[in-house]
Amino acid sequence: MNLARRLFALMLPGLLLLAACRTPAEAPSTPASEIAQDAYQQDPEERDAVLAALAAMKQDAFRNAFATLPRFRYTRYTRTDQYDAARQRTAFSEQVARIDLRDGQRAYTILQADSAGAFDSGALGGFVTANPDERDAATLPEYVLLDDPPYLAPRNRDAFLFRFLPDTVFWDAATQVIEVQARPGEGDGQSIRRTRLYLDQATNELVAAYLERSENTLFFNEDSRFYLRLRPAPGGGWVPFHARFNTRLHLPLRAPRQLRTVSTYYLYEPVGS
Repeated sequence: MNLARRLFALMLPGLLLLAACRTPAEAPSTPASEIAQDAYQQDPEERDAVLAALAAMKQDAFRNAFATLPRFRYTRYTRTDQYDAARQRTAFSEQVARIDLRDGQRAYTILQADSAGAFDSGALGGFVTANPDERDAATLPEYVLLDDPPYLAPRNRDAFLFRFLPDTVFWDAATQVIEVQARPGEGDGQSIRRTRLYLDQATNELVAAYLERSENTLFFNEDSRFYLRLRPAPGGGWVPFHARFNTRLHLPLRAPRQLRTVSTYYLYEPVGS
């Protein structure tokens, strides 16, 4: 008995320490799934405010940005990379060109060019061209800013999370950032996974947009990312500044392919100046 008491006395401090270190039963940890789900809870007031901002957003400058290019001389940097199923680069093409207007026609001076490898002539081959007149991403606005985005349809609104992100600054101007993201569960079938829209606060013009799209069908799987950002034009208005396009396409009986194109427009000068 004395031996038992002595052992208990020796063990007692350790038992008290273990008891003190145990997590109280009344404060269980929150499962990770519940934390993830909470991140997609929609604040109805914030959704209404986002929808009001989207309704008031001006889109003309964004949609017509490439139509303004003939009014300017400018320099354009373009790079296209192709990747295989292992995400190893298999081809690239890079070009710097100065674009001017001569006798009413656009004229190109290639300042720098480099390339290597062979681009796929299949489904993604149409995105690669040696013609400098076709390297402007003139159709990008219609991909990154849909005419009737599904998240604006009342029947789809519960499938998306609408929120304001912290403001940012573009070209020394305050810019509002809106994000719309497909929600787990309700939004699983939506091809638009995420979009971010950047609004110049002084004019309410859309000056940049980003879009993630995923399509999974019987005939192909596609994951694409689009981004277009504008900059103030000399003399007023907006012109393209940075364009980015990234797509991964998987067709039946063919290995996946990925294509990425980046373009930057700079050194703008009004024609005739």
